[in-house]
Amino acid sequence: FKVILLNQCGGLIDTDGKTLSQINCPAQTEELLSKPFCRSPTVRQQMETIVSLLHDLPETSSVVITSPSALLQELFTFHGSGTIFQKRERVLEFDSFKDVDLDRLQELMERSFQKKLSAAYFTFIGPKLRRLYLSERYNFAAIVMDVEESRGTPYLDKFVVAQDSQGAGAAQALWELLNRDFPSLFWRSSPTNRINRWYFERCKGSISTALWTVFWYGVPQDQHVQQLVNIANELPATFEQPELSIPKVVKDGHMQAENVQAVSQAADDRLINPAAH
Repeated sequence: FKVILLNQCGGLIDTDGKTLSQINCPAQTEELLSKPFCRSPTVRQQMETIVSLLHDLPETSSVVITSPSALLQELFTFHGSGTIFQKRERVLEFDSFKDVDLDRLQELMERSFQKKLSAAYFTFIGPKLRRLYLSERYNFAAIVMDVEESRGTPYLDKFVVAQDSQGAGAAQALWELLNRDFPSLFWRSSPTNRINRWYFERCKGSISTALWTVFWYGVPQDQHVQQLVNIANELPATFEQPELSIPKVVKDGHMQAENVQAVSQAADDRLINPAAH
C-alpha cells in the first residue's frame, strides 16, 4: 500500500529549509519528534497519524507527503517527490550477547545463508564482539568484532537481511549505522555471494583470493591492507562445511579416467566456493 498526503510545502521541511527525503518508522520518528521543526502541533499530529497508519498496514507499505503540484510525479515516476515514510523495524545495539536471543539470531543467519552455523560460533565471537546491530524482530543484523593485529580496524563478521526484509531498505539502513559508528572496516565474502556487487559499490577497495574477496573502507595504507587481507583469509569458517564425498566409479578394477576428472573438478569447486560471508 502507498498512501499519499498533500501539503503546500511538498514534504517535511527541516530547520535548514530542506525537504527530508526518507524517514523510517518507527525507527527514526522518536528522534525526529524532538527536533525543533517537528514541535508544531500540526507537524506533530501529522507524524503521529502516519506512524499509527503504518503500524496497521503491511510491511511493504509507505506514506508520502508531497505537494499538489508534484502529485503526478509521485504517481507516475519511480523516484517520486516529497518525504516518504517507510515501515522499518527499530535497530537495537548490543556490545555483548547477554540480552540477545541467540536461538533466534542463529535461525536468522541459517535461514538467510541456507547453511548451518558452526556450533562454536557464538563462543568464538563473544569475547571479540564490538557491536551487534539487530532489528527488534530479528529480521536483519550486522556483527562487528575486534581482531588482533588489525591495528584497530574492526572486522564485519556478519551482514544479514532476511528475505522478507530485502528490498525494503533494511540493508542500506544497517550500512548507514556501520558508516556512522566505524570510520574504517573490513570484511570478507565468498566469490559466489550474490550481494558482492552491492559490496563493491560501497567499499573503497577489495582484493580477491582463491577463497574470499576481502573488502574494506577507511584503510589508507597499502601495507595495512595486505595485513587485513591475510587476517580475513585466516579467520575460521563460520558455517559448517559439507563433507566432501568422492564416489568410487570402478570398472575392471580401475577408476574410469573421465570420472576421475569429473570428481576432481567437483572437489575443486567445493574448495573454491565455501560458505558465504
